[in-house]
Amino acid sequence: MSSSPTWASINQKVFIKNRFHGLSNYPVSYDGAADYADQVRKWLFQTRCWQAVLQSAVPFPVPPNNNQNINATPINQQNNNTIVSINGRRLLTGTYKMASLPRRALAELIDWFLLFSVKILGIYWLISFDALDLSPYEKLIGKEADMQSFINATQDVFPLEMVLKVFGSILEAIFLSYGYLWFPPGASPGKIFLNLKVISAHTVIPTANPMEVIVTGDEKLPFLYSLLRSLVKNMIVNMLLPVSSILFGFQYNRAVYDLLAKTIVVEA
Repeated sequence: MSSSPTWASINQKVFIKNRFHGLSNYPVSYDGAADYADQVRKWLFQTRCWQAVLQSAVPFPVPPNNNQNINATPINQQNNNTIVSINGRRLLTGTYKMASLPRRALAELIDWFLLFSVKILGIYWLISFDALDLSPYEKLIGKEADMQSFINATQDVFPLEMVLKVFGSILEAIFLSYGYLWFPPGASPGKIFLNLKVISAHTVIPTANPMEVIVTGDEKLPFLYSLLRSLVKNMIVNMLLPVSSILFGFQYNRAVYDLLAKTIVVEA
């Protein structure tokens, strides 16, 4: 006859389960097999990263398994930043200080002013070469201007505004992924002025310091992620201000486009 499970065995299972998560002293419930598999995948990913960090800290690290291709190279001993290569994919794990929302807003304002200046110069250049005719819009500043005139003018310039926003998004994505001239990758001119940068963030783990987090992500922000971030920000979020201000209040001072593109803004 099989004996019924005792309270000791049940408590042992719960303890093992909690040791797996390492964050809670209570049993963890899942929403199905897919949720459980996703949690296991995240745990294995973080375990491999920290295994590489620990191996790089000892003079004779334990070699990895035959089926596991992991190489770790410390790049900044002061900040404990480590590059981990997993099956050819280079991931960076490090501790960063989160950027405050006021500094992010000021950086966006600087970028907007610079881009607006470029637009003004472009329009002036088109007018100088008679490539742009502004005569249809002269009545908007006269006494005969009415609401319908403003609506018609807005409809006429809307396609041009969308093209300019796409152009600005591509330009910003290039700055974030590759940099330009003396601008390093990961930052637009406004962020460089305020000593901020955008990094890849597949996982974000809090630390004892409420303003610091441990971030694991790609060593270089992929261009497609940068483009997605810029398009969502310029085409949706910025066009809906101030209503879209609620989209900036996510955990770790991340905006909705940071969550979609798996990025986070930190201090450089």
